[in-house]
Formats: sequence, C-alpha cells, structure tokens
Amino acid sequence: MDLSVLDSIGGPRVVVGVIVALVTLLVVRRLMKAGRVEGPMIQQLKCGNCGWQGSVSKHKPKCPRCGNSL
Repeated sequence: MDLSVLDSIGGPRVVVGVIVALVTLLVVRRLMKAGRVEGPMIQQLKCGNCGWQGSVSKHKPKCPRCGNSL
C-alpha cells in the first residue's frame, strides 16, 4: 500500500481514531436502544395532544411534555 495516501489524510493515527470513534458510536447507539424501560407497570403510549411518545406508568398515565392525561 502506498503510504502517501495515508499521509494525505493525516496519517495512520487519524484513520485509527476515526475507526475507534465509529465503533464507539455504534456501541453507544445499541446501548441506548437496549435501555428502554419495560415492565408490568410500564406502558408505551403516544400523547394525542403534543405527539410525545414513550414509557409511562399504567397507574396514572400522564404526558411528561404537556401534562395531558393519557
């Protein structure tokens, strides 16, 4: 491989840094998806008033954005 190509984009350290950043981003995104709360007292709802959607309690569902009863 011609090293002048690596030197033109900043060298091998830059390439390794970009690869590490991409892998870190993918891992963080996967962890964020896995962090959704589910359980017997939690339900997924969408607010008809403001459009917010997410997890709320089954006992007294209330929109955290606008305060509307769901």
